[in-house]
Amino acid sequence: MNRSNTRKIYFRDDSVEEEIERKRKHQAPDSFQNAIGPIIVVAQCLGIMPVIGILTNTRNAVKFKWMAVRTIYSLLVLTGGISELLLTIYRIHNFGLNLINAESLTFFSITTTGQIFFVNLARRWPKLIRCWDRAESIFLTRPYRTHGLRLDCKMKILCFIWVALAASEYSGYVTMTLIGINGALNECPGTNVTIQEVFFESQRTHIFYWIRFHDWMIPFLLLINMSLTFCWTYLDLFIMLVGISLAARFNQVTDRIKRMENMIIPESFWTEIRSHYLLLNELVLYVDDRLSLILLLSCASNLYFVCLQLFNSFTSNYSDVISTVFFWYSLLFVMGRAVCVILCVSSINEASKGSLRILRTIPTKHWSIELARFASSISKDTIALTGRKFFYITKRLILVMAGTVVTYELVVFDQVDKDNASAGETGTHPCNWTFRQYHL
Repeated sequence: MNRSNTRKIYFRDDSVEEEIERKRKHQAPDSFQNAIGPIIVVAQCLGIMPVIGILTNTRNAVKFKWMAVRTIYSLLVLTGGISELLLTIYRIHNFGLNLINAESLTFFSITTTGQIFFVNLARRWPKLIRCWDRAESIFLTRPYRTHGLRLDCKMKILCFIWVALAASEYSGYVTMTLIGINGALNECPGTNVTIQEVFFESQRTHIFYWIRFHDWMIPFLLLINMSLTFCWTYLDLFIMLVGISLAARFNQVTDRIKRMENMIIPESFWTEIRSHYLLLNELVLYVDDRLSLILLLSCASNLYFVCLQLFNSFTSNYSDVISTVFFWYSLLFVMGRAVCVILCVSSINEASKGSLRILRTIPTKHWSIELARFASSISKDTIALTGRKFFYITKRLILVMAGTVVTYELVVFDQVDKDNASAGETGTHPCNWTFRQYHL
């Protein structure tokens, strides 16, 4: 008898089994809502996703109300973003379009549109989360098991890393700006302006060209700026969390099939597995219908800023080490976030194909009609989120975006004159603030 093929059976003490089951019952379900709830609460502090009852275990308690405090707060922040966008457009109308104000226009357009999309998603969230909860409920109980770490742990780790990298990049930008302003102010001893005045006026020229800066404006400016900047980061983070959540359910299906290897499997098993797989497929289609605009905006945003940073790498000359290190860190961060978003969202497509590799190892004599139909569904269907049906988010998209970036750089490298980058703009050197004219 071949001892290598003999299965070893281990018996567990009943008391240990009961203790594990007792802990499992008292542990919160590893559901998508329980995992993403605390993250949405943090986003609500900056006016994003104004949903009520997000931390409750009762899905019927999740609601959206136009007259709720958090909704009014989100609309006020959104109004501030729209105001900044309109002022930027008006300034471009007066001074013309160039690389500097085009970057501001793109940033405010992306973040303001993102906030509008998240308000619209919050309005649909109660129905979406109930449908999601019904679909994933079967994967929260036996015979399904958690794939790797719990979903809430994966989300917390991803959020911590993502926010830490984004915060360090933003802190570096602010630090470099303040250092530059402080050095410039030292060159202008007769300038009677403060460093915070120069900072905000240089960052918000579309506002302070028309009105005078006052210190009481700082909290409001910081709130709007932090909200818009966080919205830009949250666009990518949110769809990454959705991607790993859906992929985790497909991985559970694969794990369950893998545990049945080298066993005689009844046809009823494949009928059940196929029905669960199709249920996940329908969930992906439903989620895609609600999130495809956010996905499209995220991909467009990442593509633009990667192209912009790469172009700046050819046209910018940094004399000090600190500025050079920050610039390359910022460039790598923008490129890395674009790749990470695609990898996390494309993991849905990768996980949906995972079962097929196991099915191909099953001998032909053990195949049945249900197994053949299940294998056919996996091999023929493209299960992935899309950018408003224009393209599927799969790993191949990385190569497509890379080709687009290279083509763009080759076209614009010799066409754009960097000396015209600041044409039409009023000088932002601190020595000029003393003589600034305000137009009311």
